[in-house]
Amino acid sequence: MNEIPMARGKSVDDQLIELAAMEISAEEISRRLGGAVTPARVRQRVNDLLTAGDWLTDVQKERALIRILHMNLMAMRGEELNADNAKLQLQYANVLLDRLDKRQAVTSQQLETYNANVGRTLGEVVIHALAYMKGALSAEIDAQRWDLLVEDAMLSARQAIAAKQVDS
Repeated sequence: MNEIPMARGKSVDDQLIELAAMEISAEEISRRLGGAVTPARVRQRVNDLLTAGDWLTDVQKERALIRILHMNLMAMRGEELNADNAKLQLQYANVLLDRLDKRQAVTSQQLETYNANVGRTLGEVVIHALAYMKGALSAEIDAQRWDLLVEDAMLSARQAIAAKQVDS
């Protein structure tokens, strides 16, 4: 596995969170910390850090990753860009992009479900309204005229439903 140099001046907790956020195993994190922290302790400490109180929501984690990436890129401005720094920043960017892709997929699925529910509900409302109108007007309008009006109403309803759909 590629070695990622640990940043100088960062606490062990900061390093644990950063590596865990990159989905690196507890064993690998322990190895990268020179064995100073056992894999079991890595798991426990990361769990303690991430579950302590009102820690981070998924959006906050994404913001933390963006902030880490931004801080590291700003710190690198004055430094000579080397392969290790570039690899580290690319790993942060990849983790962040993966999280954003996953959120986009969930959002798209939720929008599809929402759109289906809106369409179904509006369709039920139209059917209910048409049944009411047919009962109320059955003596005043002939069946053939009624069928034409229902077709027009359904076309109008389909257009109204389409207009309420949310694009993902």
